[in-house]
Amino acid sequence: MTAQSISDKAVERTGVIMIQMQDICFSYEDAVVLSHFHMEIKEGETVILKGPNGCGKSTVLKLMNGLIFPELGTYLFDGQAVTKKTMEDAAFSRDFHRKIGYLFQNADSQLFHNSVEDEIAFALVQMGKEEAEIDKRVEDMLTLLDIAKLRQRAPYHLSSGEKKKVALASILVANPRVIILDEPISGLDRSAQEWMLDFFAQMKQAGKTIVIATHNEELARRLGDREIIFES
Repeated sequence: MTAQSISDKAVERTGVIMIQMQDICFSYEDAVVLSHFHMEIKEGETVILKGPNGCGKSTVLKLMNGLIFPELGTYLFDGQAVTKKTMEDAAFSRDFHRKIGYLFQNADSQLFHNSVEDEIAFALVQMGKEEAEIDKRVEDMLTLLDIAKLRQRAPYHLSSGEKKKVALASILVANPRVIILDEPISGLDRSAQEWMLDFFAQMKQAGKTIVIATHNEELARRLGDREIIFES
């Protein structure tokens, strides 16, 4: 069972509520992971999810991204209910996934194309964008993430830091309003960690809503507006 406490670290936001979970219950077989869980995240906030392994952080991230659904309770994203039924509607699902981007802890889990260019372009192809717009957005991402030299490389041949950049580019290319990050700097060397922290700070300054699950105290201190603490 998971208890929740919130410690504020920034001035109260005045934006609209982007993510709202009310009375959420979820379990795996006989193990209760979330029991009557509540959470609200406002537009433009950077919120840190902290707690021991197995406390429910990853489950909350999957719920937020519509990958699993609660047994009880309500999840509202930008004022709309996200349920198994609504996600079966192709138009709703496509619009939802355009608005929210999810960076997995293990970048290999979301990289599956033969070149970095194709990896970044995939989301736009699925959205039915014109070829000229796809090419421009891909170029923008290659420049923004400083990975232009990797454009023809196969993602599975890259270093951990390079893979993380490509995975990040593949979600940012759709310009999501909310970015979900699961342990985004774990497994990276110090140089790559610093680059990522600076990049996330730029996204924060640009007004993105960011949710980060992490054990890293430096990341939490440098980026977080609030912390949500999970207790096992």
